[in-house]
Amino acid sequence: MGVQRLALGLLMASLSLPVQATPVPRYGLLVFSSLCRDRMTSDLIGGRLVLVRLPLHDVGHLEWSDGSLSSAPLLDLRIDDKTSKISFRYLRDYDDASGKSNVMKSVTGTVDDESVGLALRNEKPFRLPRLRNIEQKLPICR
Repeated sequence: MGVQRLALGLLMASLSLPVQATPVPRYGLLVFSSLCRDRMTSDLIGGRLVLVRLPLHDVGHLEWSDGSLSSAPLLDLRIDDKTSKISFRYLRDYDDASGKSNVMKSVTGTVDDESVGLALRNEKPFRLPRLRNIEQKLPICR
Protein backbone atom coordinates (compact mmCIF):
# COMPACT_ATOMS: atom_id res chain seq x y z
CA MET A 1 0.00 0.00 0.00
CA GLY A 2 2.86 2.42 0.80
CA VAL A 3 4.50 2.01 -2.64
CA GLN A 4 1.20 2.73 -4.41
CA ARG A 5 0.66 5.89 -2.36
CA LEU A 6 4.22 7.01 -3.03
CA ALA A 7 3.84 6.41 -6.77
CA LEU A 8 0.48 8.23 -6.79
CA GLY A 9 2.00 11.12 -4.83
CA LEU A 10 4.91 11.44 -7.26
CA LEU A 11 2.53 11.34 -10.21
CA MET A 12 0.35 14.09 -8.70
CA ALA A 13 3.41 16.22 -7.90
CA SER A 14 4.76 15.90 -11.45
CA LEU A 15 1.39 16.89 -12.93
CA SER A 16 1.23 20.02 -10.79
CA LEU A 17 4.61 21.35 -12.00
CA PRO A 18 4.46 24.16 -14.59
CA VAL A 19 4.95 23.06 -18.18
CA GLN A 20 8.19 24.40 -19.63
CA ALA A 21 8.31 25.41 -23.29
CA THR A 22 10.92 23.77 -25.49
CA PRO A 23 13.77 26.24 -26.02
CA VAL A 24 14.39 27.68 -29.47
CA PRO A 25 17.04 25.67 -31.37
CA ARG A 26 20.54 27.15 -31.12
CA TYR A 27 21.33 26.78 -34.85
CA GLY A 28 19.29 26.87 -38.04
CA LEU A 29 16.56 28.71 -39.94
CA LEU A 30 13.42 29.52 -37.94
CA VAL A 31 10.29 31.08 -39.45
CA PHE A 32 7.44 32.39 -37.30
CA SER A 33 4.44 33.52 -39.33
CA SER A 34 0.82 34.60 -39.20
CA LEU A 35 0.77 35.71 -42.86
CA CYS A 36 -2.35 34.75 -44.77
CA ARG A 37 -4.18 35.83 -47.94
CA ASP A 38 -7.46 37.74 -47.83
CA ARG A 39 -10.23 35.62 -49.32
CA MET A 40 -11.67 38.44 -51.46
CA THR A 41 -8.63 40.50 -52.50
CA SER A 42 -5.70 38.09 -52.02
CA ASP A 43 -3.95 40.88 -50.07
CA LEU A 44 -1.47 39.72 -47.45
CA ILE A 45 -2.40 40.14 -43.80
CA GLY A 46 -0.24 39.38 -40.75
CA GLY A 47 3.43 39.21 -39.92
CA ARG A 48 6.49 37.02 -40.29
CA LEU A 49 9.76 36.84 -38.36
CA VAL A 50 12.69 34.99 -39.95
CA LEU A 51 15.63 34.11 -37.70
CA VAL A 52 18.90 32.54 -38.81
CA ARG A 53 20.85 31.20 -35.83
CA LEU A 54 24.55 30.93 -36.58
CA PRO A 55 27.48 29.83 -34.39
CA LEU A 56 28.83 33.34 -33.76
CA HIS A 57 25.70 35.49 -34.05
CA ASP A 58 22.03 35.54 -35.01
CA VAL A 59 20.48 37.50 -37.88
CA GLY A 60 16.86 38.13 -38.74
CA HIS A 61 14.23 39.87 -40.82
CA LEU A 62 10.75 41.13 -39.94
CA GLU A 63 7.91 41.34 -42.46
CA TRP A 64 4.42 42.73 -41.88
CA SER A 65 1.42 43.50 -44.02
CA ASP A 66 -2.02 44.97 -44.12
CA GLY A 67 -2.20 44.89 -47.92
CA SER A 68 1.31 45.43 -49.23
CA LEU A 69 4.26 43.58 -47.71
CA SER A 70 6.79 45.69 -45.80
CA SER A 71 10.05 44.37 -44.40
CA ALA A 72 13.14 45.36 -42.45
CA PRO A 73 16.33 43.68 -41.25
CA LEU A 74 16.67 43.23 -37.49
CA LEU A 75 19.21 45.42 -35.72
CA ASP A 76 20.82 44.60 -32.35
CA LEU A 77 19.18 41.14 -32.32
CA ARG A 78 19.61 39.38 -28.99
CA ILE A 79 18.28 35.94 -28.07
CA ASP A 80 18.96 34.71 -24.54
CA ASP A 81 18.98 30.91 -24.67
CA LYS A 82 18.59 30.62 -20.88
CA THR A 83 15.60 32.94 -20.41
CA SER A 84 14.08 32.68 -23.94
CA LYS A 85 14.01 36.48 -24.17
CA ILE A 86 14.34 38.12 -27.59
CA SER A 87 14.92 41.78 -28.38
CA PHE A 88 15.73 43.75 -31.51
CA ARG A 89 15.21 47.05 -33.28
CA TYR A 90 14.14 47.79 -36.85
CA LEU A 91 13.70 50.87 -39.00
CA ARG A 92 10.15 51.54 -40.15
CA ASP A 93 9.80 53.71 -43.25
CA TYR A 94 6.61 55.30 -41.98
CA ASP A 95 4.97 55.11 -38.56
CA ASP A 96 1.18 55.33 -38.70
CA ALA A 97 0.86 56.24 -35.01
CA SER A 98 3.18 59.26 -35.11
CA GLY A 99 2.93 60.15 -38.81
CA LYS A 100 6.74 60.32 -38.99
CA SER A 101 9.13 58.78 -41.50
CA ASN A 102 12.15 56.61 -40.67
CA VAL A 103 11.18 55.66 -37.13
CA MET A 104 13.31 53.21 -35.14
CA LYS A 105 11.09 50.64 -33.38
CA SER A 106 12.19 48.56 -30.37
CA VAL A 107 10.73 45.09 -29.88
CA THR A 108 10.96 42.72 -26.91
CA GLY A 109 9.42 39.34 -26.23
CA THR A 110 9.90 35.64 -25.70
CA VAL A 111 10.73 32.90 -28.16
CA ASP A 112 10.52 29.12 -27.96
CA ASP A 113 10.37 26.20 -30.38
CA GLU A 114 6.62 26.70 -30.99
CA SER A 115 6.11 30.47 -31.24
CA VAL A 116 7.41 33.96 -30.63
CA GLY A 117 5.57 36.58 -28.60
CA LEU A 118 6.51 40.15 -29.46
CA ALA A 119 5.64 43.52 -27.99
CA LEU A 120 6.37 46.93 -29.46
CA ARG A 121 6.41 49.92 -27.14
CA ASN A 122 2.88 51.37 -26.74
CA GLU A 123 1.34 48.73 -29.01
CA LYS A 124 -0.65 45.56 -28.43
CA PRO A 125 1.55 42.42 -28.05
CA PHE A 126 1.14 39.66 -30.62
CA ARG A 127 2.24 36.05 -31.09
CA LEU A 128 3.48 34.35 -34.25
CA PRO A 129 3.39 30.54 -34.47
CA ARG A 130 6.42 28.70 -35.84
CA LEU A 131 6.04 27.62 -39.43
CA ARG A 132 7.48 24.12 -39.82
CA ASN A 133 7.01 23.77 -43.60
CA ILE A 134 8.34 26.98 -45.14
CA GLU A 135 7.44 25.82 -48.65
CA GLN A 136 3.68 25.59 -48.05
CA LYS A 137 1.32 28.08 -49.69
CA LEU A 138 0.00 30.92 -47.59
CA PRO A 139 -3.39 30.00 -46.10
CA ILE A 140 -6.61 31.93 -46.63
CA CYS A 141 -7.36 34.25 -43.69
CA ARG A 142 -10.22 33.25 -41.43
